Amino acid sequence: MLFIALLVSSIYILPAISAEKPALQFASVAPNAEQQKSFRGTFEPFFRWIGKNLGRQIEVNYLNQVEEAVTRFKAGQLDYGSAGIVEFFQIQEQFPVQVILTMVKNKKTSYDACFVVNKKHAHCQLKDFKNKKIGYTSFHYAQGGLYPQILLLEHGFGNRLEHFFSAVTPYFKDITALYDLILGKLDVCVVSRATLDILAETAPGIIQKIHVLYHQDGLMFSPVFVRADMAEDLRAAIVQKSIEFTKTIEGKQLLMMFQIDSLAAVSDREYEKDKKRARRLGFIKQ
Repeated sequence: MLFIALLVSSIYILPAISAEKPALQFASVAPNAEQQKSFRGTFEPFFRWIGKNLGRQIEVNYLNQVEEAVTRFKAGQLDYGSAGIVEFFQIQEQFPVQVILTMVKNKKTSYDACFVVNKKHAHCQLKDFKNKKIGYTSFHYAQGGLYPQILLLEHGFGNRLEHFFSAVTPYFKDITALYDLILGKLDVCVVSRATLDILAETAPGIIQKIHVLYHQDGLMFSPVFVRADMAEDLRAAIVQKSIEFTKTIEGKQLLMMFQIDSLAAVSDREYEKDKKRARRLGFIKQ
């Protein structure tokens, strides 16, 4: 597992929609406790709107362990959920679930990650950043936090950021992490290629002070997935209503908050490349 999971879970029940149809059980699976904290409340309007328009109450289960999610899926206690891509693959190798949605940012459903250092460190290698300070940008660890883990594994350093770096700091915005890098508050940061492309045109002075030491293109964003035996009409309705929500005022506000463009329907096919990488690096066995 990527992190030491906290053996804690809780449930938040949204207002009842229909007493006739059973509630849909949604799982938010994230070993990172801070991520779960930010998820609560923030996405309440999303689930309330989806539930109302599906005519089904939605119960959101916050789970800190993949194993607990698998157990509940097997027991028929969960219908769909979201997780980081590695956690999704770990669930999928133990129970049949399928991707239906992901987010779109900078017109892409994938994340192009850049391992950025100060210009004066352009000659360095990964090993030179042992016991240094790293920052990653992502509201979900699975994007910004996953890439340096992949990098560490590929160079034989294991996959625990906190065991390699002296400090690991999440950031909400790329530009904030880059400023801290330039100011010397960080030794390295992981940001998106799209941000660097924009800065190359709008703030070339920043680009002149930094160097992309490593990069990884095409990490898919975290998926929303359903149990494979879910009825096709219900699956299609969840996708349709989720995308429709992004066009509402509340939906647009949520998109703006997380600086994403929209949601998009996707399938397991788009995640195959990441699955092969996860298998190669030992995150999953299949």
